[in-house]
Amino acid sequence: MTDIIRPESHEIDTAARRIVPSILPRAWEHREPGGRDFGIDVQVELFDQGKDHGEMLLLQIKGTTKELDENQPSIFDLPVRTLKYAEMFVGPFICVLCPVNIEPHRAYFIWLQEYIKVFLDFVVPSSARSNS
Repeated sequence: MTDIIRPESHEIDTAARRIVPSILPRAWEHREPGGRDFGIDVQVELFDQGKDHGEMLLLQIKGTTKELDENQPSIFDLPVRTLKYAEMFVGPFICVLCPVNIEPHRAYFIWLQEYIKVFLDFVVPSSARSNS
């Protein structure tokens, strides 16, 4: 027996990374990139009626055990570095929040580049954000 303890946060993230692919449309193909978990947890290739669209989604999955209030303006709490990371990608970078203690399983998502472009650039101009 060792003194190594797996943090609960790792268990929550593992559960979320199992749940999210299970609730995607079955026609979509998901792949987990190898290597150290840095930002992209799952790549999703979109198919419709067996036809490839040539489109990929990049998912960053966040698990939670907190109760989420869907009536709140925003249930996402993301660090600025995550937004800056998302801006580096051409394809859609989606942050997925997955409450792991809720049945039936569900997840909430936000397309980060669009959120930055449509909401942040309007509410918080780029010049003010660059100081963050």
